[in-house]
Amino acid sequence: MRIYVAVTDFDWFSFLQRTNPDEVNFWRASTRPVFRALRPGQLFLFKLHSPRNYIVGGGVFSRYLQLPVSIAWESFGTATGAASRSEFINTVYREKRITWHDNPDISIGSIILTRPFFFNEDQWIPEPESWEPNIPLGKLYETDSGEGRRILDAVLARVGSHLGQPDQQGSYLLEHLPQVIPGLGSFSLAMTRLYHSQCAISGETALPALSVAQIRPSERGGEQLPVNGILLRKDLCELFRLGYITVRPDFTVSVSPRLVRESPGGKTGYTKFDGRPLSGMPDSFEHWPSRDNLIWHRDNVYISV
Repeated sequence: MRIYVAVTDFDWFSFLQRTNPDEVNFWRASTRPVFRALRPGQLFLFKLHSPRNYIVGGGVFSRYLQLPVSIAWESFGTATGAASRSEFINTVYREKRITWHDNPDISIGSIILTRPFFFNEDQWIPEPESWEPNIPLGKLYETDSGEGRRILDAVLARVGSHLGQPDQQGSYLLEHLPQVIPGLGSFSLAMTRLYHSQCAISGETALPALSVAQIRPSERGGEQLPVNGILLRKDLCELFRLGYITVRPDFTVSVSPRLVRESPGGKTGYTKFDGRPLSGMPDSFEHWPSRDNLIWHRDNVYISV
């Protein structure tokens, strides 16, 4: 098994420790080099810049993506380590040493981590003896023996129950499609790929205009499964969330009569979607919205009168 120890900023770490997200976008301003040090399920650890020479937390590596800053924020929000969109984008452009006018939606490298953990200061692990002060990004360790083994043992002594037991390949990432997708950001990106970056109702393909709707929200018992999500244009996503539109079990759209009545003059452009079949659906039927979830939305959210 391998672990990767990455250099990071104390303020970034402190913010995430306070907010305690269920996933982390450990982003890098540059998309080069591409991160290939780990395979999914291996541990990615945070080491603070000098003079705080300690390993202070980490997470389970899920995937590496190159994302426009707008999509990175839209998908992960404060899990990027920033309190607001403007703070995140300003930090990215400052690190790239360019301005927004040079490239208004530049791409960054995003290392996506699940099951993140953050140590209290009395749990911090001293950096390895072999660590050199000029390491710019991070260092890979094998865990069969030596320092890698000692680091792994120290981490597991602190958070072993949080990570659970690895599989036979030493992977802590046990969730794969079509099972539960950990983290709302990862869920959003996975659904965008499954729907080929296209709104299932309008056919819109502009990524900044799209959002993923949970058919049955998490707070009402819904899971982050492909069958419980649908990619929609943002305005349609909001209408779906509020119950002004729904999708029937035959995968056609229903527009609420209430939306028509509440529109000036009793007219709205959304009526053109009424009765329209969904389009741009996932290639595999097993990833389509489940009829049970659609019926739940119709019965519990949709405004039918």
